[in-house]
Amino acid sequence: MQRSWALRLGTAIDAVCARDFAVLRAAVERGLFPASLFRRNRLLIAALREPRPPQRFLDDFRVRWAARRDIGALAQVRERSEQFEAFFGAGHLCVIGELAGLPVTFSWLELDCEHVSRFNGYRFSLGPGSAWAFGCALRPGLEGEGLLHQHWYRKMQLLARGGVDETVLAIQDDCPAERLEYGRIGFRPTHSLRVLRVLGATFHRARALEGTRPRTRRGVGAWRGSALLSGDPGGGGSSRALSTG
Repeated sequence: MQRSWALRLGTAIDAVCARDFAVLRAAVERGLFPASLFRRNRLLIAALREPRPPQRFLDDFRVRWAARRDIGALAQVRERSEQFEAFFGAGHLCVIGELAGLPVTFSWLELDCEHVSRFNGYRFSLGPGSAWAFGCALRPGLEGEGLLHQHWYRKMQLLARGGVDETVLAIQDDCPAERLEYGRIGFRPTHSLRVLRVLGATFHRARALEGTRPRTRRGVGAWRGSALLSGDPGGGGSSRALSTG
């Protein structure tokens, strides 16, 4: 809890220094109001099919599938071992990145399902060949080394061998650094989503950013989106058959 408050305070201070009042407002709202009472989110749903190659490749960096026996290694990157157990129990998949054998990155995935974000108030359907990603964790002290880019590039190669050719995730639209980082990797925004939650009620406005005629939808309750490019009309197999052994 103290670490969470420290991160929010650091975000607010950075926003004040940069005179970025949209980021400051978001940081204050998230710090003062419980999510069950009030939450306003500005999200971009983005998809990655062909990641851009990193400026330089690290020969001693590799990714592999993680299992329960790797919880100790994941905790070296981020200390949330109880959450790791819950994610494995829910059937999520995990990819871990290692630099010269040292755990430095990891990311979680959902396959062939409907991703449900109760906290942000939306649902997103995934078809065969498409995966939902929960961002990517980086070992503290290694920022600026390009390891996140290395992770995504190698991970997409790993997924492609199992029939997954598209990864989708949510990006905070009011975080310029996050948008820049994922854009550099090759993620392209497919939907813009605004969510307002007040006293348990959810209101949304979603806009499709691809296609010849972008569409805007407004409504009450969770927004339901879907991967625009998932699956193979020619009859590709389900990515649930993907081997993580």
